[in-house]
Amino acid sequence: MSPQHHSPLACLMDIGIIDASCFISCDALHEEFAIIKKTAKDLFLATHPDKGGDPAAFRVAHAAFQVLKSLYNNHRVLNGSYANYFANDKGDGTADGGSDDLDDLYSH
Repeated sequence: MSPQHHSPLACLMDIGIIDASCFISCDALHEEFAIIKKTAKDLFLATHPDKGGDPAAFRVAHAAFQVLKSLYNNHRVLNGSYANYFANDKGDGTADGGSDDLDDLYSH
């Protein structure tokens, strides 16, 4: 799966984070990323083909996590919080403000 067509908001939704409520208690980005890692890990275990899961769902979850991890590692999370992608949701799976064109992220 090519990451350039996958907005950060869509990636969050692909791993099962459908709104910003899970980030309410977080005071820092690393706490938000810990939630993302835990959520993704649980989904990986549930969808892993060796555990009887759906290979396509596993690939989607893995690709989504890789995008979110790249944003974190490259300090490119919108205004320092994944919750901002929900706050700026345009209703179509993209967020207003910041680059949702992940070609830009991967071109560096």
